[in-house]
Formats: sequence, C-alpha cells, structure tokens
Amino acid sequence: MPHKALAFLCCLVLVAAAIGNPTPSAAAQEAPSFELESLQGENVSLQELTADGRHLLLVFWTTWCPSCRKTMPQVNQIALDSSRDDLSVLGINAGWNDSRSKTVNFRDKHELSFPIGFDHNSRITEKFGIRGVPSLFLIGPENRIRYLSYGVDNQLLKLLERVGSD
Repeated sequence: MPHKALAFLCCLVLVAAAIGNPTPSAAAQEAPSFELESLQGENVSLQELTADGRHLLLVFWTTWCPSCRKTMPQVNQIALDSSRDDLSVLGINAGWNDSRSKTVNFRDKHELSFPIGFDHNSRITEKFGIRGVPSLFLIGPENRIRYLSYGVDNQLLKLLERVGSD
C-alpha cells in the first residue's frame, strides 16, 4: 500500500509541475498564422498584430472555464496598462461548448477592452495545439513564440515589462 501511495504522489507532483510550468518546447517555435473576425467586426491577423515591431499577447479561453474567469480580467488590466505601440492583445474563445453570444455577454459583463475573436470551428485553437484553457502566448514581432503560460504569472509579467526594450 505505501508503494501505491508513493507512486500516486509522484504522479501528482509531475502533473502539477507540467501544469504550473510553461512548455519549453513551445518557446521559440514559429506561431501559426491566423486570421479571424473580432466580435467588433474587424478582421485581425497574426501578421497585422505583430507588425511594426509589436509583440502579441494571445490568450485562448472559454466563458465556462473558472480559471479563464480569473485570467481574462488580468489580461484586460495588462491591455489597459500597456496601451502602447509595442504590444497587441487578442483573446480567442476556443469555441469548445461555447457560443458567440455567450462570448459577447462575457466581454460586456467584464468590460474587456481588447479585441476578442470567436473560433467557430476551433481551427486556430487546433493550429496552436491548445489542450486546455486559459493558454497565453507571448509572440514576438518575428512571429516566434517567446513564452507560453496557463495564466498570468510573474515570468510573463517580467517579459511584458521588457517588451519594447528588445
């Protein structure tokens, strides 16, 4: 019995480490190109959002996800604090068991100020290999993924502070 408990504890530690730490293999990979219509009716694309030396903070989320309900206001605060020319922010609802109308309601209820898109058939979500939400990507102006996290963490905040000084 103690061996089973120890094995179970080891598995829990490994799972917690995997969830709590960014995926190193994602860093420095080229971000998949995408284009979609925002809830505001504007066409947005990776190339447009990273043009002119801008970084992109891209967050995949859903309205029903408890962690997303915490993360989206934090991302909104980042967008408000960094209303500058060197950072774009975009939220993409992954479309899993969700709807455009629920996404609009969530955006309005939480007064999100940054562009939000709805991935109707999860094509973009699949291109990025999203398995869980929230998933946040910091993408550099060269369209390379610089960082991946599963929430707003200290390392992401430090990287965002350095954006513009690269």
